[in-house]
Parts: sequence; C-alpha cells; structure tokens
Amino acid sequence: MIGKSEALVVRQDAGINNVADLRGKTVAAPFASTTHYHLVVALKLNNIDARQVHILNLEPRSVLAAWNRNELDAAFIWEPTLSRILDKKNAKILLTSADLRKRGFPTGNLAIVRTNFGERYPSVVIKYIKAMDRGVKYCRSNPKAAAKSIAGQLNMPVEKAEQQLKNLILVTGKEQNAGKHLGDVYWNFGLYEVLKDTADFLLSQAVYTG
Repeated sequence: MIGKSEALVVRQDAGINNVADLRGKTVAAPFASTTHYHLVVALKLNNIDARQVHILNLEPRSVLAAWNRNELDAAFIWEPTLSRILDKKNAKILLTSADLRKRGFPTGNLAIVRTNFGERYPSVVIKYIKAMDRGVKYCRSNPKAAAKSIAGQLNMPVEKAEQQLKNLILVTGKEQNAGKHLGDVYWNFGLYEVLKDTADFLLSQAVYTG
C-alpha cells in the first residue's frame, strides 16, 4: 500500500496552508496516476471544484524541472522526485497518500493474472505469490539489508532507499487475506469498490485509454 511515499508538496512561499488554498494555484501531477487520483480526491473532500485549480499533466522528471523554474505552486508526486523537491528547502508536505488512505481512499500496487494463465499454470502463480510474500517479510524484518539491495539495483544512496522503504506499507499475504491496511474495507468486497471508484475517476478525467 502506498503510504507517505507519495505526497502533496507545496512551495513554502506560495501561501498554501491547507487544501482550500489550492484554489487558483498551479499544481502538477502525472495524469492517470495514483497521485492524480489522490489530488482530485483531496479537492473533493474539501469541496473544491478541480476546475478552480490549474492542474498540469507532468511526469516526475518534468515536475522537478518545472519546480526548479518556479513554475509550480504544488505537486502531488512520488519518490524519488518527492525527496528531491523537499531537498530544495523551499517546500513542505501538505498531505500524504497515507492521510487519504485513512479517509477510506487507499492506493497501492497490485499484481494481477489472466484467468486462463492462472488455470493453465497454477504452480507458477503460487510460486510468484510466495516469492512476493517472502520479499515483503524480508523487507520488514531486515530493512537495512533490503534497502542496501534496493539501492544497488536502482543506483541510489542507501539512506534514500531506506527512507523510501519506510514510507511504503508492505502487506503480507496473511494481512491481505484479513483485509488489513486497505483503508477500512476488506479484500472480499472492499477491493472491488476501490477499483471501481478508481476506474470511474479515470473515465471522468478523460484519461482512460482502454
């Protein structure tokens, strides 16, 4: 589950102290992404029409470049761009995806399998699930060693990898079956509601590509 690794960061001198202050401001987010979804959710929860905010569709690298050119008042973005913006000192976090998850709007990374593939190669699917579960348990029980491995793979400082790992909510298979961490809903029915809500959002934003 995505926790504090995605956040709405604002420029400290932009006069933004709450979500309502985003009216009339320029905010960036990659369209059709989890942060775009959470940006619109945050606006709705604060009774703000998205049309009152100038939302730009920018990919992470473009977000950082636009921020450096002082073209943005805020951005809802993920790591490592989030940390790079915060390193500029003239930035602060207004809210995170973890905050919105607690309000009942969780986001996360999901793995799916085609039905015919799963039926034809069940052992492969089972091995994949078990490998993912082992990986999650290893990251939680050996965070420093896991961060070192991740840093080497992604060519980034170990301390950065460790911080980013802390900002994610890694869920074991047992916890998934119990519905833990998916807001206040459960996998056996809540997951479908979350996916349907996300699909409706994408369609309403005219960014669904089929």
